[in-house]
Amino acid sequence: MVPSGLVVPAATFVVALAVLLVASDAFVSAAERLGLAAGASPFIIGATVVAGGTSLPGVGAAALAGRAGAVSFFHLAPAAAPFVR
Repeated sequence: MVPSGLVVPAATFVVALAVLLVASDAFVSAAERLGLAAGASPFIIGATVVAGGTSLPGVGAAALAGRAGAVSFFHLAPAAAPFVR
């Protein structure tokens, strides 16, 4: 049983998770149709979706951190390049 103070957050979580699952399925289906219509192979379509899905959270976090005034790795990367091996 969920404590009374957590009913709304728990319900919000369940609804948001359901929306995420439906939206992600629609996104992947649309990406597949677009890629196949453009003549791309299914492997390239899948690799592109996976690459975007793994990269966008980091880009979003860096953008939000930058707006908050924090320094992100993306700002330091050109200056740090000579020291990274």
